Amino acid sequence: MMMRSLIICLGLLTSLPAMAELDPRTRSEVEQLFTQMRQSACQFERNGTVYDADEAVTHLTRKLSYFDDKGKIARSEDFIRLAASESSMSGKPYHIICPEQTKQDSADWLNAALVQIRQKN
Repeated sequence: MMMRSLIICLGLLTSLPAMAELDPRTRSEVEQLFTQMRQSACQFERNGTVYDADEAVTHLTRKLSYFDDKGKIARSEDFIRLAASESSMSGKPYHIICPEQTKQDSADWLNAALVQIRQKN
């Protein structure tokens, strides 16, 4: 009976999806992107609704976790492309709205911020 329970437990464990672990450099870069979002005076537009940076980071963190759990995030560019550029539900692009600037696609804003981060490091 104990052997049967052990076999069942092992079977259940091996059927769970593998949890991917972000590369340390990628994790650091994404965290720095989140910091830049929070420190900016910019807002985040998703599906026509405007959110502050903290709400945006919370949402993008959930999406990052979702795609990372599927093993799809190898680099920061993957995070931007898969999780931070458009709605997975509607397909509508996300936008960044900064004071005294034109609204821009979040992918453009995040990729420019990533270039700055890499130049500093």
